Amino acid sequence: MKKKVFGRKLSRNLKSRRALSKSLVKALIEHGSIKTTLSKAKFVQKDVEKLVIISKKEGLNAKRLAYSRLGNNKILTDKMFTEVAKAFENTKSGFTRIIKLPKRKGDSADMAKIEWSRKVSSVEGSKTKKAKVKTKSTKIEGKNVKPTLTSPGTKSKKVKSKK
Repeated sequence: MKKKVFGRKLSRNLKSRRALSKSLVKALIEHGSIKTTLSKAKFVQKDVEKLVIISKKEGLNAKRLAYSRLGNNKILTDKMFTEVAKAFENTKSGFTRIIKLPKRKGDSADMAKIEWSRKVSSVEGSKTKKAKVKTKSTKIEGKNVKPTLTSPGTKSKKVKSKK
């Protein structure tokens, strides 16, 4: 009998369920859509919907609440309040949709893709910065030598030959 059982357990204890929920929510906000099992998609949809409702409210309290639910990640919190909240400002519910996919080959688990129901436009400033790679080309007696890759903070070391 199913008495006093609410929500989905997903064969995990409480701490593992919370960690799974937090990581799936972060992945959905960061990538826009995620491919997971159907039960996990249904499990995370509730948390994402609540988080979008929080991000639509303006104020310090709403921002702090979203910040804590996203694991103190400032980049994702800013993305929620700028991009996602603007995309759904006239919508009251139904922020995500679940699309069923074919079963997984290995264990025949029901797969699904959870994504935003509307297109969430990305702002250029919210992307993470990548390290720049410089290339050096040298000329020896008029012949081009293959370029070598160096990172900004590294120096080339001289190799001593052993005799």
